Amino acid sequence: MKLAIVIPTFNERENIAELCENILTLPLRPDMEVKLIIVDDNSPDGTGAIADALAARYPSRVDAFHRLQERGRASAGIAGFRRALADPDVTHVIEMDADFSHHPSDIPKLVEAEPTADVIIGSRYVKGGIAINCAAVNRALSITINLVNFLFLGVHVLDSSGGFQVVSSKSH
Repeated sequence: MKLAIVIPTFNERENIAELCENILTLPLRPDMEVKLIIVDDNSPDGTGAIADALAARYPSRVDAFHRLQERGRASAGIAGFRRALADPDVTHVIEMDADFSHHPSDIPKLVEAEPTADVIIGSRYVKGGIAINCAAVNRALSITINLVNFLFLGVHVLDSSGGFQVVSSKSH
């Protein structure tokens, strides 16, 4: 099993090295290979240079991908998924934020749940779930998005606006 973890970044110099080290040292199944794909949107704070240093230190495990023109969390996630799925050996893709709002220690929980569905979403709105570093306005927007998705689109997911999920490559 090859797991690609897509991490969109913009101005995450304070977090990206620690996050990557935490992920690369996770106790995962022995048959699981992990590849980090850092998608940096030309961060002025030097995040891209740190990502390059991580890629040089872990050449087979970290890929630093720089977007110089485009900006945006959603399009960075899409670009990361495309890059991950271009590797025919990738069986699963996780997307997560770089600011520790999604904790690396939760990755094994997502991976363990994977055989039950093609998509597993890490939710802030289930028992035991929390929203870390989330401003009140962002939380209100998230709740509104989830309500609209439920009422108008019939999406029965508690956290459809979150950015922490594992997707089986067979579902693309």
